[in-house]
Amino acid sequence: EYAARIREAVRLLRRPRAPPALICFTGGVAAGNSIPTSTVGYSWFRKACESQGVSLDGVELFVDYESDSLSEAMNYVIESALELQERRAPGTAAAAATGGRG
Repeated sequence: EYAARIREAVRLLRRPRAPPALICFTGGVAAGNSIPTSTVGYSWFRKACESQGVSLDGVELFVDYESDSLSEAMNYVIESALELQERRAPGTAAAAATGGRG
């Protein structure tokens, strides 16, 4: 299921629309594994985008490899989204330096 969601994200990014501001990868270390699911998903996503010529310009990527629960992961995602919103808010130094693109 995770791979299908990543493939769909890459497919959607290929469409001529404004890209999302933030893409999040969550998932800790599953039983029997030594690498977090989020790290594997992020790596596969980046390789898929590169191989298909999908630009990630203007897209911030957040990888959470520490959460132990869905609620903890969602808290990290919300914090990351709020930080991004603050950086891109008109009138901030970061927005001025990047043209509002973070």
